[in-house]
Amino acid sequence: MTQAQNVAVNLESLERIADQIEQSYLAHPDIPETEKITLSKSRRGQGQFRARVLAVESRYRVSGISNPNLLIASHIKPWAKCNTNRERLDCNNGLMLTPNADFLFDRDYITFSDEGALLTSNALSLHDRLLLGITGEQNVGRFSDAQAKYLRYRRDHVFCGLK
Repeated sequence: MTQAQNVAVNLESLERIADQIEQSYLAHPDIPETEKITLSKSRRGQGQFRARVLAVESRYRVSGISNPNLLIASHIKPWAKCNTNRERLDCNNGLMLTPNADFLFDRDYITFSDEGALLTSNALSLHDRLLLGITGEQNVGRFSDAQAKYLRYRRDHVFCGLK
């Protein structure tokens, strides 16, 4: 079995486990019905979001990795900060990132300019940047106007790494 096939099998296993977890909380008598519905919709919404983002961003722009089994759909404007479900599921509010980039993005160690420059937090040392392959000179290409709107929000209200 190839590495890609192993990844696909592992992702299928994770999806089955997630289904089992969903079924267990749906069957749990102590969880209020409205909370069950919210949890279930949230889980399904994540799948819709991922599919929509993949249609717009089919690869991780920094490295070019395009195997969807190796990518995570990450919200630009954080899910909890979105004002509507439309924002939460908007394909332009997402980027396909590798797991390490998703970690760095979610914790505000990296973000992007509208023009595609990779921006890094001062909290990320030069040594760590180099080990992660972040040279500080990467440009991943201009983002669409719709994506840039979310990136501006992130830089203005979430990303504090350059301050």
